[in-house]
Amino acid sequence: MPSSFLIQLQQALAATPLEPLAEGELQALADALEREDQLIKQTASLAAAAASPETDRLCRRFLGLHQQHYQALMNTLQQHQALALGGLAGEGEA
Repeated sequence: MPSSFLIQLQQALAATPLEPLAEGELQALADALEREDQLIKQTASLAAAAASPETDRLCRRFLGLHQQHYQALMNTLQQHQALALGGLAGEGEA
């Protein structure tokens, strides 16, 4: 089941036509990707070191959420990359 973050992101993307991201927005997206990557690594380490099955289960649950968030951020970046490349191709035709 997608997290509320993913649902909100998907709704926002569906409701808004894509426009190229500003430099600050790209930096914020890159920072968020880096944070999610760090959280994935840390959560995986915690799961591996878990002393109880309950702790392992919770860590793996959070690991899955961080992986979903990372993938959603990557999908957003790729959509905007395609938009930017399409805009560059259009400029070359003018």
